[in-house]
Amino acid sequence: MKKKILPLLAGLLVFFAACSKKDNTVAITPDSVNNTVVSGSWRVTYFFDSNKDETSGFNGFVFVFLKNGYVSASNNLLSISGSWIATSNATQIQLQLNFNTSSNSNFLKISEDWGIIELTNTKIRMQHISSGSTDYLTLEKN
Repeated sequence: MKKKILPLLAGLLVFFAACSKKDNTVAITPDSVNNTVVSGSWRVTYFFDSNKDETSGFNGFVFVFLKNGYVSASNNLLSISGSWIATSNATQIQLQLNFNTSSNSNFLKISEDWGIIELTNTKIRMQHISSGSTDYLTLEKN
């Protein structure tokens, strides 16, 4: 009986180890945000604003963050520039985005101080709370 159970247990162990998602969670600090965001290009995978999913307003846009605080977002038709900075206040680490553009209102909507609620090597989940409303923004590596 032991001869049959041991290989089965070993097989299950290998199976579960192969299926488990690698935990790439990063401690949230201004430095870790800086290092993560300038690594590669990003896309908006979720944007919830004013009780409405507005993710589609960023379809096709690729964001590139540079170490000098410059950020650009471009698709096949537009290139929109702005600035960014990772900061810390008394309660959270924030990614502040600022897009000065009148050509695309969606970029004005994400020009906020976003509190970071999850940071991995491939995903940044954020929220912005204002006037009793909570908005959400998620960036994922492209």
